Amino acid sequence: MDLAMSDGGKTGSDMNSSQVDMAMPAVDDMANAPPDLLPPAPYYFDPVIQTDISFLNCASGACHGIHPPILIVNPTTMQQYDANYTALMPDFIGGANSLFLTKTLLNSGVSHADNGPPTKPFSSTADATYQRWQTWLLAGALKRP
Repeated sequence: MDLAMSDGGKTGSDMNSSQVDMAMPAVDDMANAPPDLLPPAPYYFDPVIQTDISFLNCASGACHGIHPPILIVNPTTMQQYDANYTALMPDFIGGANSLFLTKTLLNSGVSHADNGPPTKPFSSTADATYQRWQTWLLAGALKRP
């Protein structure tokens, strides 16, 4: 079988049935790259993970606003972000098996308050926020860029 190279001028309909076009599609910059060619996005506690925590109301008065670890609702200063990160640090240990993930996953076997929604916001590991948290933890649970 003959392989046509992209610089040989044979592509697509110019090729006969015994030739295969091995040329990669042109990518002029990574903004236009196919998703499978892009590196995973870096996630940081400040602001990405904290934004998730705020969106899920984890720091509300009924949850970690009064139950340890105590979190600051919607932090706005670096000191407040740092306080929340520090309060949660013990739960970051263990990567995919960390308490930060297992406490929030429904049917994980790990207790978290009453074990139902909203204290267990993730019904499966396929949840996009759960996957973001797991990616962040496995990358080292970085505080900020």
